[in-house]
Amino acid sequence: FNGTEKTVNDRQPGSRTSVRGISCDVYTRETVVDGFKVSGGSGVKLQDYAILRNCEICNNTYNVVTVSCERKSCIIENCSIYGNTLRSGTSGAVTTARTGVVTLVNCFLQGNDQGPAIYNAGYVKTINCVIANNYEGVRSWGSGADFINTTFAGNRNFALAVNNDVQLYNCIIWD
Repeated sequence: FNGTEKTVNDRQPGSRTSVRGISCDVYTRETVVDGFKVSGGSGVKLQDYAILRNCEICNNTYNVVTVSCERKSCIIENCSIYGNTLRSGTSGAVTTARTGVVTLVNCFLQGNDQGPAIYNAGYVKTINCVIANNYEGVRSWGSGADFINTTFAGNRNFALAVNNDVQLYNCIIWD
């Protein structure tokens, strides 16, 4: 945004405000983070009900998109999450925690290094997503996961590592 828009439709296509990090420590259904480029910092922290939409999240370190939902849900849609450096073991490009549901829709997770594209310690659902060329695909230790129309391609160590109830619907897994 350049500051003169009154609605999302007034935005210039492809134009994004760049920031080093975003933290949404709020609990309302109206919290929407839309159209930012988050780069060169600590990434994005979301809580219950938050929506992350139309964002480019790149060149960050550690927990790049951290989502902590307490029996609620968060949505990440139309986002590109790429080129981030992660901490191996307990974090991913998207890290979920707690008991809520985190849904990724039409997201592209690519080229994230030193950890999984998604580290699921809660419940995650992906719809129409691409998870490609990451150090690891998805590590799921939480309460479960659903992958719908999701493509896993060229992830270095594995596409999926799970120890919970995981459902795959119409997915493609390529080496």
